[in-house]
Formats: sequence, C-alpha cells, structure tokens
Amino acid sequence: MSKCLCRMITFVNYHVPSTLLKGVNKPSYVTMGFFDGMLTEVVPLDYGRTDLKPLWKQSIRVSGQSKGAYSCQNTFCFSQDDWSSSASDSDFWDVLTDKQYPLCFIVYFQIRNYAEGANGVADQCRRFNWALRKAMDEAELAGEYYTYATIDKNDVVVCIKSSQYKKTVGVIKKLHDGDAQIVYSYTVLSVNRDILGSISQDTTPELFCEIIDSICLKGIANSCRCQGRYLRLDDKYKDFCEKLIDRLGNPKDYRIYDILGESDFRLIARDVQFGRILNVLADGELLSCDNSYYKFCLYISELLLNTEAASTGMDPGVDIRGWNDSFEIQTQAELCRKLAERMEQMNRKLAGIDAPDADEKAVTFSSAIRQLDYSLCALEAAPTKKYDFYSIYEPLETLVSILEDKLAESEDVGEYMLIYDFIHKISMTFHGTLRTDIQFFQIRDFNVIVHYAPAKLRAFYSLWTTKAAYFFERAGGQREGSHKFVVAPGMFGRTSVKELFPESEKTKSLMLITIPERNLYIPKWMVIVLTHEVSHFVGGNLRRREEREGYVFSILARIMELEVKELAKEELMDGFPESGKYLVHNELRVSRRLN
Repeated sequence: MSKCLCRMITFVNYHVPSTLLKGVNKPSYVTMGFFDGMLTEVVPLDYGRTDLKPLWKQSIRVSGQSKGAYSCQNTFCFSQDDWSSSASDSDFWDVLTDKQYPLCFIVYFQIRNYAEGANGVADQCRRFNWALRKAMDEAELAGEYYTYATIDKNDVVVCIKSSQYKKTVGVIKKLHDGDAQIVYSYTVLSVNRDILGSISQDTTPELFCEIIDSICLKGIANSCRCQGRYLRLDDKYKDFCEKLIDRLGNPKDYRIYDILGESDFRLIARDVQFGRILNVLADGELLSCDNSYYKFCLYISELLLNTEAASTGMDPGVDIRGWNDSFEIQTQAELCRKLAERMEQMNRKLAGIDAPDADEKAVTFSSAIRQLDYSLCALEAAPTKKYDFYSIYEPLETLVSILEDKLAESEDVGEYMLIYDFIHKISMTFHGTLRTDIQFFQIRDFNVIVHYAPAKLRAFYSLWTTKAAYFFERAGGQREGSHKFVVAPGMFGRTSVKELFPESEKTKSLMLITIPERNLYIPKWMVIVLTHEVSHFVGGNLRRREEREGYVFSILARIMELEVKELAKEELMDGFPESGKYLVHNELRVSRRLN
C-alpha cells in the first residue's frame, strides 16, 4: 500500500499590484477568473511524531512569503497513489506533465453525504478516479488526473491536466451532472508560469485551433497617476480594452460596456483563439499584473471564459443514489426558523431600547442578538453539512435558552461583556464555517494574520466535546444534553474555558472553549485537553474533589507499599541462604493477597 500524502494547494489574490509586487516571488501557476495565481507543494507528514502540526507551520510560512502583496486561500489535500489509476502525485505535478498537458483544472466538489467507514474516503476518491477515466475515454480526451480528499468544507478535489479546454469542461460537467451526491463544484483553470511564456503557434498549435465562444473581462480602473501620465478613468479602460482586442487578433464581434457597481467596465469578445488568450496572461504581457500599462490603466481585473451550455449526453433519469438527506435539510430549516422566532421575541422583551435614554449596553446587546438571528438565514438556506450545522446550532440554542431565562427574571441581563464574548465566538464559528464553503469561496481577505480553521477539524473537536459531556453527564447522574460548548479556534495564547453565568441556577449550561489555532493540528493531544476541560464543568458526583483527592492518596499509598515490599524482598533474599529464599518469597506473596 502506498503512503498517505498531503498536498497543499494555495490560491492567491494580489492586493495592490502597482506597488507591492516588487521583490515578491510569484506563484508557479497563473490562474484565470477570480484568483491571480496558484502554488502547490507536498507537506511532509509524520503523524506518529508531529500530528498535523506541519500543516499549520506551512500556512504561516506561505502567508509570510506574501509580504502583504497578496492574500492566500489554502486547501490541504490528502491521498494515496494507489487510489488513482492515472499518474502518481509527483508525476502529475511534474513540469514535464505541464509541458505535455499545459491546462491544469482544479475542481472542488462538495458531496451531500460525507464518506463514512474505515475506507470511506479512499473509496470515494477511487470512485471519482474511475468516473474520470470513463468520462475522459468517452470524450476522447488525453490527459492526466488525480483525486484528493480534504479536511476543509470541500470534500473532494479533482485535478485534471489536458491540452483541450472545451472537452475538459465537458468531462467536469459530466461528473457533476452524473451523480446526485454532488451538491456543486467550483473550478479554477491554471497554467504553469514557465510553460505559459513558451506557448505559441509552433509549440502548441492545438491551443490556437480551439476557439472560445466568448470571453468576458471586467475590472476596476486605476485612479492613480503613473509616471506623469494622466487619463480619465473611462479613457483608461477603453484604451486598454482596445489594445487587448488587438493582441487577441482583432475578433470582429466585441463590445465594451460601462458598469455601475462591482466593476467599472466589461469587455465581451466572441470567437477568440484560446492560445492568444493564454499569450496575454504571460509575464510582462498585457494582462499580467507586472505590465506597466496594466498598472497604469487597471487596479484589478477578472477574465472569464464562456462556452455554450450543451447537453452532456446524460440519461434524463439521473441516478439518485444517496439522496436521502432532504428530510434532514427540512429539519434544519425548521429548527432555524423556530430559533429565529425565539430570538425575535427576546428582542421584543427589551422594550424601549430605541428610546433616547435607552441603555447603550442593552441596545448593543439587542443588535448582537439580531445579527445572530440574521446569520441563521445562511444556515437555513445553504446545504450545510450535518456535522457543521449541529456544532453551531446546539450551542446557539443553549445561549438563547439561558438568555430567555435571564430576561424572564429581569430585563437587565447583567454581564454584557461575557455575553458579547460568547456571541463573538459563535459569530467566528459561523464565519469559519461559511468561509470554506464553495458558495463563499470568492471573498477577498486583506488580513495578513492567519485565521484558518479546517472545517472538518473544527467540527471534530465540537463533536468530541459533545460526546465527552454526554458520557460525563451519564456517569455523574446529570440530565443528558444539559451542557453545551462553543469551540472557538483563533489567535489565543492557550486553551481556556469559561462558563456563561456560572453562579445561576439553570437547566442548561454553556461553556466557551478558546483554542490556539496552532493547537488544532495536534488532535492526539487536543482530545485529552478538551476532555480534561469538559470534566471541570460536567460530571456532578464525579467532580467531588475531596473524594478524588482521597482516592489519589489511597492509590499512591498502595503503590508506595508495593514498591517498599518489592525492595524489602530483594534485601531479605540477599541475606538468606539458598534454602531459606523460598520461605521469604512465599510470605511476601501471602502478604500481597492479604492487603
């Protein structure tokens, strides 16, 4: 069996190309669309010695290399070479493969039901590899492929290398349309930077024979004066688009549109040679961020390739194996709706908060509760995984229950700062859950501080605390489900736990566990730490410290007694003649039985 490997795939967004790119190493791949570049490398892992700590160190290292010029989105991908029927991981990412198949497609898939069982992940990757091989054979598409599983929200990452754009798009669509288990996918097209500069009619004629139905370039004009030159914003992007059309071979059908909103302009051009599109993305070329005219005209741009939506030839009767979570989705939506109603009623009890003399703390508190209410909409509408949903919903429901009880006693909820801390950490969990979701993948992050918690790791720790609390409650004679925990990873110095309203008599208790981000990657140690922290708050009779102290002293005394007797045996036997050693040994054995 081949060894499990971890490959880190990082997508890059440039921040301010005109000033910050000098002296910064560029990613090895140029990408089209939302992202500007991609880099990838194997992360050496020795789980028995270092757990997953190298993943965290690699994130910190890659972030530091950016020097503020770009932000990064990392994905940690796991696989084994014997899961794939194509090339090995090292061969797939070798530059020789890039030369043979210059187009690299990175496809993220989200699956309805998470792979279960000892070999669930391996079988899932093998199934995708088999489907890829079949689809590529049917499309007569030459190329290589490799499939990974992730610890992020995305379940499967499929990487394909080929030299035919449209056929590869058809293969990806066939994968997506042919399996009802797939929720949706997100694809990034990239080309090796070194290969990109050598693409020409002579070296790769097949790329110039392929015609893209239409392209769309949209962007924001640069308002800065560069090198003493000055043009109005409209003139800048119109002049740039005209030059780009010329570099693309002057396609006959094109239009330049003004936009009010996310961008300043949109250029649409039809029937463009694919090879020419790749040429203008190469280093120093017109759509490269280091091109002087690009920096003069544009602050940022995004190039999209459009192909006609065509039938993939799939049987209309789509296979619905595994489509058994519709009831679960309806249940989650109903839970969210009912909780949102309770939160709205809670705000109504804070009557008068809009009055001129209203307590500012109460106003802020009410606003925070309302924002959490709005956040539930994302959970209600999105196809959230079960493990993600309940790791957020259950502590939030407990928070609402405790606050309802407090407001029933008095409209003054008291410890606002502590409540804000809980609300803030739950909001962080919301954000972290959605951040790695494909639907929220395209979020520009200008924060150079790393706040990255792999979705499946965070969910695992939440589930672990829930299970540990359940066992402690049963053993301690407490009501099951009465203790909930918010697990919040981030920039913290150490793992700590605090309880909301610890002095109150209540049917439910809510605890906040803050975990340093670096500790997320030490699961073998963290499960012990989390179990210890849970035991501080859950267990009833198990938490009688005086009794536990007595047990510890009794155990220590017994161990000391046995050690002394063992030592005494050796001393006595050394002083006895051979004929008397049996008597001493026999008497010590009887003594042990009596004690």
